[in-house]
Amino acid sequence: MTLRNVLPMLVAIFGMASAGNAGMINTIIGNFDIAFDGQTGEITDFNRPDGGNLLPAEARTFSSLEIEVDGISEEMLMNPPDALWGDLKITNLGAELATGSLQNNVGGSGNPTAYGFDYFDGNGNNLRIGIDDISYTVVQTGLPGLNFFNFFAEGKVISQSLPGGWEYGEDVLLSYSATEVMVLSGQTGVRSLVASGVMTITGNMIPEPSSLVMMVLGSAASCCFRRR
Repeated sequence: MTLRNVLPMLVAIFGMASAGNAGMINTIIGNFDIAFDGQTGEITDFNRPDGGNLLPAEARTFSSLEIEVDGISEEMLMNPPDALWGDLKITNLGAELATGSLQNNVGGSGNPTAYGFDYFDGNGNNLRIGIDDISYTVVQTGLPGLNFFNFFAEGKVISQSLPGGWEYGEDVLLSYSATEVMVLSGQTGVRSLVASGVMTITGNMIPEPSSLVMMVLGSAASCCFRRR
């Protein structure tokens, strides 16, 4: 078998190996506190309005980080002993958040690669995601502290260095869900909100390069051996 015959086969095998190894990653961030302030029209990590610089003074600690790959837990960090921070900013949401129904594609800067959410820790791991607009729901029950807040957004990975060497593709989906929510009502909606909930970041995994190379070479060698 000549090199000319082998090259197309290698390209095809590489494509199949990439598809076969690509999986789904979920990064699950527990007990992350956020706030909405109608005076600024922003959702940020609680009591930390500045950010985007991977600085603990500008970020909020959270309790745990878990990385799942295809539904299997692969990495788990707990605070303590690990120092874990989250840094969030979503802008241009107006003076009040609407309640009851789903609000689609609101807020944002118009730049999908602008700073939106950062995770970082004391071990040098980090994940930086650009967020433009979000979709959200606020549900008030009338009982103190028993309200619901959820949002989700499409994001772009700006940079990453995840525990265990896992790696996202460029596009991810962020979702946040909280049942511990305190609100101050405005004229027609909510003018202030504080919540503690779970942030989940979901996206396709970039296959590990070394595993792809080994699969390609192994498959090519097997094919060549059978032909001979």
